[in-house]
Amino acid sequence: MPQASNGGRLFILGAGASYAAGLPDGPRVLGQVTRYVMGPYHRVHNRTPLAFLQDITSSLLAAAVQSGFRSGNRFPIDSIAGLFFDEFKRDLRFFPLLDKFWQAIREFIYERSLVCSAGYDDFVKCLSPQDTVITFNWDLCLEMALHRARHAFTLSLEQDGRSDVLQVLKPHGSVDLIFADGYVDGSPADRCFEIICRSFPAIATASWIQPPLLFRTLTYDSQLVLSIKWKAYGAGEMAVASDVKINPDAAPDVGPMQLRRFLVGEFPFLLTPAAPQALYDWSYHITRHIALKVKPSYRAIIVCGYSFPDYDAGVRKMLSALGRQLTAVPVHVVNPSADNLPACVKEDIFPGCTLHKRGFRDFSWESV
Repeated sequence: MPQASNGGRLFILGAGASYAAGLPDGPRVLGQVTRYVMGPYHRVHNRTPLAFLQDITSSLLAAAVQSGFRSGNRFPIDSIAGLFFDEFKRDLRFFPLLDKFWQAIREFIYERSLVCSAGYDDFVKCLSPQDTVITFNWDLCLEMALHRARHAFTLSLEQDGRSDVLQVLKPHGSVDLIFADGYVDGSPADRCFEIICRSFPAIATASWIQPPLLFRTLTYDSQLVLSIKWKAYGAGEMAVASDVKINPDAAPDVGPMQLRRFLVGEFPFLLTPAAPQALYDWSYHITRHIALKVKPSYRAIIVCGYSFPDYDAGVRKMLSALGRQLTAVPVHVVNPSADNLPACVKEDIFPGCTLHKRGFRDFSWESV
């Protein structure tokens, strides 16, 4: 059992970390996605044409009215995602709209990650190969900052993972993760994807007769420039234009989010309350297993930007299990609203933890 030592640290990041970097928080995401879909929006290379996404605009607005606005243009993302899934389960012909809904979210969050990832630069400076980072965020700010700093890391979920590089775990999914049956014949798959898990749980669909693979799309680390051609605003035709990186001063390029069309039976790996419970159980189990197995020891656990909400029962259970298995490891909870966290944080989940009333960007990471 891993115990306190001079080893690495286990970082656990919630939405507050990316919000501090500049991304919208949960209630605001759908409002901003809707603006991305409707336009006008600043120039974005290889984005899905507005005309192709027009038919989800009314669905987004109708779902928002049905599920209730919080204030102004704040959309409750989880409830709207649930409504889209419910429509799909009632009528499979709704799938194209569900597919466009997730594509719009992926493009928007990826574009925001390109713009906001510098907000993670100071955090990345403190990381070492002995550390593990569990993040519940869909964005790629952490990965982009790591790549920019030339800090080696892995997102692999294979159980024989490497202990000599930083381990990043994303139990709620990520905009660059896709589960699929395999590659489309003739596609440059080896230049566009890496397989990060071969033991994904079986999912019942019309095409899948075995568990799919979990792929990571090469985005921040791609050496390709993509030229996306659209036919009547339908599925894009992907073409590799060159091996020269795009001008870094050019507009954000969301082309990598279109590469999913190179996979068979693909669907984004982004967990919401509408996702099957089996996926949550599997994801929390493998996250905890790898966090404890790959790294031999930890000297500290640091939880930042996470508020331990009641609805996150699965996360609370996973964190409690980690706390029980790392009983001798000191725990630090970093949150500007630390005084208002649920009593269960100090009483049950991480007994005796130290609270720091600080935010993600003003905490001294070297102090732990």
